[in-house]
Amino acid sequence: MKRGEMNPDPILRRLRDAERVWLRGVALERFLRLVKWGCALLLFSVALDLIAQLESAPRLTLTVLLTLGALGAAAAAFWRGWIHRGPLLRIARLLESRDPTLGSKLMNVLQLEEQAEDPEVPALTRRLARRAIDDASVELADHAFRPLVRSSTRARSVLHAAVPLVLMVGLVCAFSGIAWRQALRFLDPFGDHPPFSLTQLAIVTPARDGQGVLYRKPVTVEAEFRGHRPDELFLVVSGASEAGGETVVPMLPQGENRFVQQIEEVTTDLSVRAATAGRRSLSQARRIPVVLTPQLEGSRLRIDPPAYTKQKARESAIPLGQGASPALRALAGSALTFTLQSNRPLGVGAAAFQGSAAQAEKMTLQPGAGDADHTATVSFTATESGRLTFDLRDTGGLQTDSELAAALTVTHDLPPQIEIAEPAQDGFIVDTYEAGFAVRISDDLGILTTRLHSGVNGKWNQPKVVAAPDDPPQREGLETLRAHPVAMGAKPGDVLTFFGEVIDIRPEPQMARTRTLTLEVISEEDYNELLRIETEIGDLQEKYASLHDELDQLVHEQRKLAEAAQEAAEAAAQESQSDPAKQEKLAAQQDDLNQRLVKLAEKMETTVRDQPLYDLERSLQEVLTREAVEIRESVTQNEEDAGAGASPQQIAQAGHEQADRLDPASQEGREAIDQALADAQKMQDLMKPLMAWQALYEQQQDLASQTEALKQRRQLSHEDKLALQDMAARERAVGEGLEWIARELREKADAAEEIYPQAAEDAREIAEAIERAGLEGMADRASRSMLAARSAESHDRAEALRAAMEKLMPQCKSCQPGMGGEFAQRLSLARSMLAGNTFEQMAMSRKFGLGRGPPGMGIGMGSGGDGGWMAWGNTANRPQTSLLGSETRLGRRDGPESVTASKGQAQGAAAPGAALADDEGSPAAPGVTTSSRPSTTAATDAAAEQYRELVDAYFRKLTTGSP
Repeated sequence: MKRGEMNPDPILRRLRDAERVWLRGVALERFLRLVKWGCALLLFSVALDLIAQLESAPRLTLTVLLTLGALGAAAAAFWRGWIHRGPLLRIARLLESRDPTLGSKLMNVLQLEEQAEDPEVPALTRRLARRAIDDASVELADHAFRPLVRSSTRARSVLHAAVPLVLMVGLVCAFSGIAWRQALRFLDPFGDHPPFSLTQLAIVTPARDGQGVLYRKPVTVEAEFRGHRPDELFLVVSGASEAGGETVVPMLPQGENRFVQQIEEVTTDLSVRAATAGRRSLSQARRIPVVLTPQLEGSRLRIDPPAYTKQKARESAIPLGQGASPALRALAGSALTFTLQSNRPLGVGAAAFQGSAAQAEKMTLQPGAGDADHTATVSFTATESGRLTFDLRDTGGLQTDSELAAALTVTHDLPPQIEIAEPAQDGFIVDTYEAGFAVRISDDLGILTTRLHSGVNGKWNQPKVVAAPDDPPQREGLETLRAHPVAMGAKPGDVLTFFGEVIDIRPEPQMARTRTLTLEVISEEDYNELLRIETEIGDLQEKYASLHDELDQLVHEQRKLAEAAQEAAEAAAQESQSDPAKQEKLAAQQDDLNQRLVKLAEKMETTVRDQPLYDLERSLQEVLTREAVEIRESVTQNEEDAGAGASPQQIAQAGHEQADRLDPASQEGREAIDQALADAQKMQDLMKPLMAWQALYEQQQDLASQTEALKQRRQLSHEDKLALQDMAARERAVGEGLEWIARELREKADAAEEIYPQAAEDAREIAEAIERAGLEGMADRASRSMLAARSAESHDRAEALRAAMEKLMPQCKSCQPGMGGEFAQRLSLARSMLAGNTFEQMAMSRKFGLGRGPPGMGIGMGSGGDGGWMAWGNTANRPQTSLLGSETRLGRRDGPESVTASKGQAQGAAAPGAALADDEGSPAAPGVTTSSRPSTTAATDAAAEQYRELVDAYFRKLTTGSP
């Protein structure tokens, strides 16, 4: 640089720049020297917290002090290195000391600068000083000042600072969990950061913060631990009291690493922690808020029925607010009281009932007082069906979050029901027989009065009035009225009429009545004839078998009693003393058994009526009488052998002897009666096809007559052709019936061959005659002519078949006297019994098979379907009528038993229970109504109407002898 040129970098500015570099280096080194002390203070604070588990305030203080110290050191270094400016004299001396070539040039430049800036110095001197400074700047331009001010100890200072920092990073990495926990404790001293402990606790239930609990409901808190197992654990609950203090309760161990505790009836927000004794180990807090929305805890309905029903009030829980609206039922006029219970204290709510009106009826849901402040009630009277809704609110006006609604169905007092229980249908009653007119009554709420009316030949007696009990009301029952023709002043040919009425307990009474039942009085002789039509002699089997079954049962009980007495005797022998109580019990059992045997003997003596159904029964009565005598004699002997004071051994011996006496007698009597009835049944089986032959002839005679009417017409109408087609079906059935008769005669002849050889031979001859005559083919040809609507040909062929059958009638009738003689002879010689008129009585039966006649027998006269001669011949097709007498149920083993027997009005089994009233039904108009349950079915009434004229004419002939 030439002399006199300005230095672009004046010496003073270079000195100032060197000073700035030097000061920054000095400040940095001093800061680096403080790092190790900062780390030491930080470690000290952490160690102090780990040992002393400092509270929030000390931790905050330490955090503030450490932060301030660090900030202060940094600020001081920044101020010293970047802001603070010292005199240039100090840096000049430092440079001159570090670079000897400078000599004292820098000091001289500073002195000249001082003169150049001093205003008191002459101007020339100041100019000369400024020029000297410029010259020095030029001279010192090649000298670098910055390298001279750099510290030689900076690397060592950096190392001294790096070593503690690396150690700190290593500790943080090695103990990251502890480091992070401690960092959070110091950075957030008032946060939920439990101190480090070898036992680490955590709340696992509730699973998260803010998981609420319903008001006044319990909450279960579960805590788990890791690490060292604590001997005991406590639950620290904050916010459980109004003062906001803490409550400490012990937790119960559950499993290997879990403790549990339940907090009852939570009413405020809670904060819970798990802690060991002394709180050396503490979990994070779990915040449990309280859900204040009112919840429905329960709902009950009290129903007070109307007073006239005499029903007690009933109360039950109803599932309100649980999905679908519950369906409620109540009788019209009942007072309904709903009580709703909540977990919150309740305020005034509302209820609404939406019925048929356009506007819903509003009601107040009134809260309870005092301890019942969590309940609310509303009451109203049920008058119609509809929908109920409830608006439940707490004292703060909060509403439940679920819909509270119920569907109400109002039922009404239904009319009573009454039906005739016995007799089931109109019919006949023997003049000497005592039966009962029984009605089954029921009502949904209660019966007030039942009236039973009876009359003879249209003259009515005073009704029998039965008042039902009123507390509790009678809802169902069976009422009877004595039906004894003689006592009622009736004789054969008179007509008894009955009907019943029932009134319920409703304030505006409702009535129902039965139809009028009609029973025609007949003599016992007519009764026997009617009964023989629908039974066969084999039906007597059960009547007599039941007596022997009862005897066999008593013999079995006698043997069991004898064995029990023998065991008691052996036990007394082993113990060397008798048991008086046991001995007395055995004697009482033997006495009871003897009395039952005597009653059975009395029953055997009176089994057969004075006018039996079959004359053969008089001989069977002799067998039963002999058995009854043997039973009485055996009982007398037993009472002598095992009288008062008899020992168990004596009772056992007398019992075995009595069983040995009665058992053979029972078998002999049973065999004698069974064999006699079996012989008679085989003869009756032979007679059935012959009786069916006569009936079929009558059917064919009727067909021939009807086709003759169509034969005389020149041109057949559509209706005439339909009539011929109907007759074709009947003609075909007649043909099938003829085939059945021939087959049946052969089969029954084979079965009766051994005991009735002559009758069997006669039956085979008749079967062969039927087959030789080709009657089935004639019926088939006549049927085809009818189907073709050829009226003249139809009549000719039908008449030809009738004539052919008529030729065989004498042969059929001629064999019957011989069959009767053979039957009587068989009974007399083989069974020592008298037949009397049994054969003729068996011939009256129209019971062809098991409730079913031969083919064609169900075709009725003019009906095209049912009835005709089968009106009383086939039990499946005859009209439904009652036949009341001592043996009405003979042969009907599967029908209902008498319902009046339970009241002692007639013989028979116990009555079945009365039918229950229907639950559902629409209200009927007040006043008198006819029962909705008819006493007979529609099919029964139709059948009875269809055959009534025929039956009436038939029985008029039987009872009066006139057509």
